[in-house]
Amino acid sequence: MKKILLFIVIVLTNGLIVSGQTNVKDVYEFPIKPETEEWERFEMVSDRIAALQIPDAVLATISTEGLLETCLTFPYLLDMFLCNNYQQGFDLLMTEFNGFREFFNRRDLANIMLKKYGYFIEDVKGIRLLKDVEQGWFTFRYFVLEFMLAQDAVFKNLNEEQEMQFLTVYPNPANDILHVEINSSAKDLKGNPTYDIRLYDISGNMVRNTVSQNSHVQFNVSNMQNGFYFLHVYDGANSKPEIKVVVIKH
Repeated sequence: MKKILLFIVIVLTNGLIVSGQTNVKDVYEFPIKPETEEWERFEMVSDRIAALQIPDAVLATISTEGLLETCLTFPYLLDMFLCNNYQQGFDLLMTEFNGFREFFNRRDLANIMLKKYGYFIEDVKGIRLLKDVEQGWFTFRYFVLEFMLAQDAVFKNLNEEQEMQFLTVYPNPANDILHVEINSSAKDLKGNPTYDIRLYDISGNMVRNTVSQNSHVQFNVSNMQNGFYFLHVYDGANSKPEIKVVVIKH
């Protein structure tokens, strides 16, 4: 397991996976990367993290797009899994990396994140073409982005139209019953659509499916394997589904 996690970090920091790429030109290049001589010179993790901080001069000029891409390539991003729950893990990332702290002070963060989210949704189509480790890292980055979108600092910057883009999925992670709620205001605008709701594993296999006119549906996931899944919701009016990342953890 440790070898897999290390490989994921190496793939990330060497830029071998280009998921949700927006061709941002001012992404900060970290001065040290895993599996390099520079990385190994630091015996303490705290010293490595200190070396990974973005200089103040760069923070003052880097675009919000560049800052988001930088945060999603932070070498210790997997620290989000080290705590008792994901919110605590994300709070740890906020204390570890000044890039996250600066990003959540940007006034345009909501628009930038929704744009990035759209790129990720487009990239979901090709996820089955990726290798297993690449699929896992793509899904993890998608999950981190969704978690960032769920933070209060983001939601308070959303307008009504942007809020309508979101599905509510809970609990997430789920271990027994997964609830899916379609935004009621979005439902009113579309009349009374029939929703086709599908749950896919990261290999693209559909593992759950239901068709309903209710805006609240449930899936029993108690016998499903732990891991990341993609929830697709079609409303019959649009060819593209709304997509959420779901974590199953027993």
